[in-house]
Amino acid sequence: MSMRNYKFTIEGKPGSSLLMHADDVESGDILQAWRKNSANKAHKVAGDDRSPVWTYTHYFYARDGRVVIPTENLIACLVKGGMSIAPGKGRKQSIKAAVAAGLVFDAESFDLLVAGKPVKLDKVAALREKCMKAPFSEHQALAKSLGFSLDVRRAKVGQAKHVRVRPRFDKWAAVGTFSVIDDGALPHESIVDLWDISGATVGLMEWRPSAIKPGPYGKFDATIEEI
Repeated sequence: MSMRNYKFTIEGKPGSSLLMHADDVESGDILQAWRKNSANKAHKVAGDDRSPVWTYTHYFYARDGRVVIPTENLIACLVKGGMSIAPGKGRKQSIKAAVAAGLVFDAESFDLLVAGKPVKLDKVAALREKCMKAPFSEHQALAKSLGFSLDVRRAKVGQAKHVRVRPRFDKWAAVGTFSVIDDGALPHESIVDLWDISGATVGLMEWRPSAIKPGPYGKFDATIEEI
């Protein structure tokens, strides 16, 4: 049994921004402490991500000081995409099972690229420190200078409507490598189809087509090259 090696390049489809909402336990503790602090009572608004105004700075997926797309998100996307691809003639294993068992990424995450460059987290941290008490409009302006925007909308939670804020990347990309265990279950043409279908129908991150409440975000085009 041998391995085939690939390079992938994914780019957000036109009109399909990427919305981030990382569930970071440590960051959540920081936010919880701020909201419980009686000194912040006058600035606190229940159900509003602008309270505090820098809440969104905790929603980036990040590693080693840069904003990233975690490998686990990519795997989940491809496994779900594999559900809609029939196995080739004479093969019993589904594409979904083959992806889960035979496709291996070469890193835990891959840099999110904006205009071909990674978004460095120190800039995001500086944005938070500089604007800790600044109006939200200043956060929006500074975010734009770093290559992203802040998506602000109301979301129904029970009978109430909460204000949600998400980092939004309108033009985004990622590049990386992966390997496939060459046992015949994932031929080259299936690999290409897998990424195409996953990018178009599953998507990545928040409010994507495959979410519990489907949305138009996180769709991508993929270029797959064997190396």
